[in-house]
Amino acid sequence: QSDERDACVMTVVPPLTPPLSFVDLLPAAIRQHEDHLLRRVNAAGWTKSIAEVVPTVLARAEVTSGSAPVFISYRRHETAGVALPLFERLVHEGFEVFLDQFSIPPGFDFQRRLGQELQDKSMVVLLESEHVRDSKWTQHEIDFAKRHRLGLLSIRMPRVTSPIMPEHPALVLDEQIDFDGPPERVARSDSDPTEVDQWPALKKSALDRVAAEIKRSHAEALFLRRERLRANLTAACNDAGLRMQGSGAGPLLITGKHDEHMVWLTTRPAGVDDFQSLFLAHEAWSARTTGSRGVIVGPQAALEPDRLARLQWLQRVSSCVALDEGRLDDLMDRLQSGTWT
Repeated sequence: QSDERDACVMTVVPPLTPPLSFVDLLPAAIRQHEDHLLRRVNAAGWTKSIAEVVPTVLARAEVTSGSAPVFISYRRHETAGVALPLFERLVHEGFEVFLDQFSIPPGFDFQRRLGQELQDKSMVVLLESEHVRDSKWTQHEIDFAKRHRLGLLSIRMPRVTSPIMPEHPALVLDEQIDFDGPPERVARSDSDPTEVDQWPALKKSALDRVAAEIKRSHAEALFLRRERLRANLTAACNDAGLRMQGSGAGPLLITGKHDEHMVWLTTRPAGVDDFQSLFLAHEAWSARTTGSRGVIVGPQAALEPDRLARLQWLQRVSSCVALDEGRLDDLMDRLQSGTWT
């Protein structure tokens, strides 16, 4: 039992034949007590390999985020038939998914919202079709992912002879076994009658494989992005002659010129959860020191004005400071000078 300990418990089970509840696998002494921890905690399972549950375990241990944001980049005239079922499947799997048909409300600046949505996501999933290079928006999304070091996974359609990202990993689909039927010839765009292949929906087996690869790649991308941010902060502290303490996914303590400060890292723009977590941790810790600050470091560059206004409000009500990950020099100056206004 770990209810009174700073720990979490997860039961991990293999595929069961015939399908059974994991509770049926537990010893009789545990099955007889409905309030036993191993009966109350939801279990995780895998299909072919126990490695499938690694992202779930890391998220529960808060090594990676419990949220799973991804951005689907595609060319509608070629891969809408693949994108829509994939969107539904990923949402069902617990992902927070951006797909342009559903994710930008009318009346919003498309380009500005696109940049914010990209910054909110941990990775871009590219449905790479033969003429995807024709889309300036798709190229913008790929360039953004590379520039900001987001995860980037290509799901490559058949008949792509010149990959747009040959240096990046790709899951290549098979025309004969992965689709519900052959592609249909359609106009390249509303203004160009030249015909291109429009791919139909994936078969369930192929959709399962694509979803599993996205889940694996997303967990890896989120972990690497967090570690890169932590490494950049460590290097900045070393260059400034400041001492940083802390490990794992919790807050970090940085000793400035006058006081110790608590720093919270986030791989997406700071939200209410980040401010609440830092505020509660800092409030309990800062009773020992007078000039300490709670600082959130994460991406902010692409935020819309209303998101920036909410961020500023959260800073005022929580007495925490939020700084862009690209301004670590500003953070070091504040830590050394003790000036936060």
